[in-house]
Amino acid sequence: GCPSDRVSGKRDFGAALMKKPDLTLQMLKSMHNNININNNNTPISLKIRIGVDDFDHYDFLHGYIANLLPYCNRFILHARKVILKGLSPAQNRRIPPLNYARVYRLCRDFPHCHFWINGGITGLRTAKHICDGRPDIDQALHSGVPCLTCDAPFGSCIAPPPSPAPPNLMGCMFGRAAIDNPSMFWDVDRFFYGEPNNPCQNRREVLDKYCHYLKTIYPPRCRDDDHDTITARLPAPKTVQVRSWCKVCSPPAKGDEHDNNNHHHQHQTSPLDSDRVKIASRVVDRALKPVLGIFVNMKGSKRFRQACFSLARDLAIRNCGPAFILQKAMESVPPHILDSPFVKTEDLPV
Repeated sequence: GCPSDRVSGKRDFGAALMKKPDLTLQMLKSMHNNININNNNTPISLKIRIGVDDFDHYDFLHGYIANLLPYCNRFILHARKVILKGLSPAQNRRIPPLNYARVYRLCRDFPHCHFWINGGITGLRTAKHICDGRPDIDQALHSGVPCLTCDAPFGSCIAPPPSPAPPNLMGCMFGRAAIDNPSMFWDVDRFFYGEPNNPCQNRREVLDKYCHYLKTIYPPRCRDDDHDTITARLPAPKTVQVRSWCKVCSPPAKGDEHDNNNHHHQHQTSPLDSDRVKIASRVVDRALKPVLGIFVNMKGSKRFRQACFSLARDLAIRNCGPAFILQKAMESVPPHILDSPFVKTEDLPV
């Protein structure tokens, strides 16, 4: 469903594939056959728009999905059409009207398929209304676009389905909202899934857990002497740590540096080797991106983002890993902000 000109224009895939249902079918068939050859039970899913350019009517979408059913029955639907020429990717996420009613109709017409809805879902409250349905919704007043009842931008129809929601409407997909305001998900276990509690109560707890995760998937490279191997993607390369300390991120206790140097004298390196960067910048950027907006609408948000950007480019600490870089960025945020309790979803302004 990607509308980028580099994808759907010059390279002719992404959203442009909706105009080529036979090619889409061939691709899904190839994936299906490959899964069978490898005895892999991984289900195939497809993320699409509900229309493309002038192909913006229900019969087209219905036929497109019906044609793919032999190999795919899981669809994530961005509930607006895509305009391949004339709109940028950002405009394609905003200008074509949302049409949730079309997704609900697909759920009814394909009861054996699973559907997820995407587009314009800004918070957990909205997602829960969509997934549960609402008893006060009159379906006759929300049949498509332009929708006068919703009174939303560009004539969008964004009403939840009448309750109960279609049983094969499996959930919602958050995209832009997850990047812009990841803190909203602190309450997903309790508010959305009905658990008694959430695992974290403030942003410090979230970031501490994330740092622990980053240390697991991207171990520090400041304590090994492998200067030929670069950590550039997952899985991270396996290296042997020859020191228990690092002058930058974990200074040695008294005597440790001397003992380690004597024990590992064969690993000694030149100053040039010890300064060699062993973690690619894209690893750090990707590791920090999910939390850049964690302090959105709070004092200290801009300073935290600036610290992340600055520290990510500091080659003196790069080999200490993304977890250490994030920990250093946290030092730019006042403690009372880090420890400020999250606000329950139902207590947020509508």
